[in-house]
Amino acid sequence: MALVAAVAFGPLGALLAAAAARTARDPSVLLWAVPGERLGLLVRSVAFSAAVALVTVAVGVLAATVLWRRRGGRLAAWRWAVLAMVAVPAYVHALAWSRAAFALRSVLEPLGLPAPPSTGLALAAWVQGMTLLPLATGLGLLALEAVPDELVDAGRVLQPDGRVLWLLVLPLAGPALAAAAALLFVLSLLDYSVPALFQVNAYALAVFAQYSATYDATRALLVALPMCGAAAVAVLVALHGARRAAQRLGRRNAPGVPRLHASPALRVAQGLALALVVAQAAVPLVILSRAVGSPRALGPMVAAARDEIAMTLAVAALAAGVAVPLAVVAANGLSRRGTTGAVWWMLVAAPLALPASLVGIGLIQLWIRPGLPGVYGSAAMPVLAAAARFVPYAALAVAAQARRVDPLLIDAARVHRTSWRAAWLRVRLPLLAPGLIAAACLTFVLTVGELGATVVVAAPGRQTLTLLIYNYLHYGASDAVAGLCLVLAVAALAVMAVGLLALSAWSRLGRRRVAPA
Repeated sequence: MALVAAVAFGPLGALLAAAAARTARDPSVLLWAVPGERLGLLVRSVAFSAAVALVTVAVGVLAATVLWRRRGGRLAAWRWAVLAMVAVPAYVHALAWSRAAFALRSVLEPLGLPAPPSTGLALAAWVQGMTLLPLATGLGLLALEAVPDELVDAGRVLQPDGRVLWLLVLPLAGPALAAAAALLFVLSLLDYSVPALFQVNAYALAVFAQYSATYDATRALLVALPMCGAAAVAVLVALHGARRAAQRLGRRNAPGVPRLHASPALRVAQGLALALVVAQAAVPLVILSRAVGSPRALGPMVAAARDEIAMTLAVAALAAGVAVPLAVVAANGLSRRGTTGAVWWMLVAAPLALPASLVGIGLIQLWIRPGLPGVYGSAAMPVLAAAARFVPYAALAVAAQARRVDPLLIDAARVHRTSWRAAWLRVRLPLLAPGLIAAACLTFVLTVGELGATVVVAAPGRQTLTLLIYNYLHYGASDAVAGLCLVLAVAALAVMAVGLLALSAWSRLGRRRVAPA
């Protein structure tokens, strides 16, 4: 528990310690936490993020209702392939959709028809929604999967399928859907990359700008407090919903249950939602591929960025290696009941309310002290930043798998074990393997696209591919940048595909093992 807390809260602890010492000397610095003229910016950022989260969750749930209950056959596990696009960073979507908007304007403007803008709030909201749509669909599917089949079947006896969906399924999935909306709100509120690329000011960018201008960690922390407060409220909502939803995750629904029959209006809405899900995956790949041209053109681009690519892969692999063992420890704490379990849930969820730039600033404040090992300025800083940011996500993935493990198997291992090592290696580890695979892939792909903390802690000459692309985007989105974005997107999707294949293979192996019983 101390190790998980050190990784997740070490940056924040260093910032709080520095702020406490500074406040003791000069209490007037607390006035920096008052939004003042930034209040309007905070309100606009909260409204923007709330609108994006609500609309995206609504579209994601509509798409998830189509995938829901299609659990029969060998392709059932590939319903979760929608989550693969979570691996594509937001700025890749921004580049692709801005190019798509430019192409659409070139067609519509000569005809005198209204054309999409090249910058502004509307385009930023669209791109942010497209970036979060895969996660919204996956979380919606997870929420629907937690609804017990026996209740749905009983409802279908008494009411039409449409009323069962609105009056039974969605209310039962409500806590998980509320948690999904709150999580998407936090992710949108704390991200400044998409608004900045479309010339929309965001409160999260003000925190980064404040530190860049003054290099004052205490001032950056106090400026971020109002935004962190709004994010903390959303995290509490997500925490409440996630804990309630987690109680149902252990109920395995039977495969092959007939799907609900939707009304014509609902089928149209579901079709539009699925079209958006397909578009958010297809548009970046198609637009970037057309910008690159032939596959041969990728060779020089990859060769020019080979150092950044190697750095990115190394950081992502090391971050996954650090995060997964800590996630196992945290998942074990999340499974406990009472006060201990509540403390673990708060420990895992609280870092989600910290903006990425603040995590990077905290790491600098923590490791720049004299007498500590030479971590500051080394390649270990991006690894620590990714671990601090993504251990909570890895822990939730492992905890979700732990909820699906039959506790009688664990009890039997405890009774008949020859040693705790044998029980772990032969029983618990194989049962947790799907969650470990998911946690490793999730941490890897999120680290590949991590920007907010990396841009703060990366040493000169040791930048990742994400940082290289983002810097180039501000100087003009050339075809070379599009090629690097395509390489990054394809690499991230490949990792997710390998993870899905591993999960599918493990699931088939598990069914073969239990078939004789």
